[in-house]
This record gives sequence, structure tokens and C-alpha cells, in this order.
Amino acid sequence: MDNTEKYLENVRRYKAVFETEKGKEVLWDLMKAGGYTSSTFNENPYIAAHNEGARTMVIRIINLLEMDESKLKTMMSEQRKNPYDYNIA
Repeated sequence: MDNTEKYLENVRRYKAVFETEKGKEVLWDLMKAGGYTSSTFNENPYIAAHNEGARTMVIRIINLLEMDESKLKTMMSEQRKNPYDYNIA
């Protein structure tokens, strides 16, 4: 298996997990906890680096899922309407 095939297999694994209802709930939680839509700045450079690392992991997952901007906006809009409802179909 070459690197391209390994990458594509990895993408399939991520999609198999995060495209389920529970996976979407987890993704939304990671987006919030990882500061996806907020600044990672902190006066303490170690905390800023930690925050940016968490955000970078969320961005990696979103990129692997090949989520476009409209799908992200829809998901985020739905969650803002129901902040305590984790069902993000």
C-alpha cells in the first residue's frame, strides 16, 4: 500500500466515525473545546501554543472530512439555535 492509498484509507476511517450522529456530536464538542471559532491568543506563550495545537487538531479533522464552508456554517448555525442540543444531523 503506497502513501496515497494509506492517506485515502485514513480519510475513509475518519468519515466512518465522524459522519455518524454520535461522531457529529463529538466533532461539535471538539470544535468548541478546541477553540475552532475563537482566538487561541494568550499572554502566556505556552498556553497559546497549547490552544493553537488543540485548534489545529480540529482543523485537521475537518480537512480530512472534506467539510466545505457551507456545511460548517449550517452545523454551527444549528448549534447556536440549540446550544444544549448535541444532535447535529
